[in-house]
Amino acid sequence: MSVGSVDTSGVTEINGVPVVSQGENSAMDQEMFLKLLTTQLANQDPMNPMDSNEMVAQQTQLAELEQIMNLSGSLESFVDDQSTLMSSLTAVVSNTQTIGLLNKDVSYLSDTIQVQDGNVSGLYYNLEDDSNVGFTIKNANGTAVRTISPALVEAGENIPVDFDASDLADGAYTVEFNVTDLSGTALSGAGFGTARVSSVDFSGGTPTLKLANGVQIGTGDVVSVQEGGE
Repeated sequence: MSVGSVDTSGVTEINGVPVVSQGENSAMDQEMFLKLLTTQLANQDPMNPMDSNEMVAQQTQLAELEQIMNLSGSLESFVDDQSTLMSSLTAVVSNTQTIGLLNKDVSYLSDTIQVQDGNVSGLYYNLEDDSNVGFTIKNANGTAVRTISPALVEAGENIPVDFDASDLADGAYTVEFNVTDLSGTALSGAGFGTARVSSVDFSGGTPTLKLANGVQIGTGDVVSVQEGGE
């Protein structure tokens, strides 16, 4: 006589024992193990009780499981604490290094010049080789107010962006570089400013360096540091 299959869909327990449906995650966690064991003990045949050695063995396994689970939890907590500690130490080291920039002259990525009484200041660039260098000068609205045609500039460092700005109003302007090598191949161009760090602001979460020229920059914008004078 054939016996048809029993539909256990929707059944979560049989005699107090959890039912795990096919396809579900059947990994036995601590709670399920405890429930299975206590259910087995509660429903054992009183005329044929569990062998005492087997019971001791299962109780030992249970104790070992509890210890392992407790140890796992302790290790996870320890790892979390260590991660938090390392993050705190990293922040302390970073802040200490940032404070160490006080009263030092820094070079920082910039595309800004200052015009005062027709004089230009505040922006420099480096050239590894002799190149043709030109500039487009834009005001605060992004409108081009001056185009400096490319001219030959010898290789060097800390070359100032300089031109006659007598027709420009005082204030800040941005500079776009137009650089080619002697064969006419376009090169990337970037400028940098130089100023002394007068204070450091941590209020925004990310340190901000306030410079003596009024510019504020992040530590990631610093390209070099020089010792400040007295």
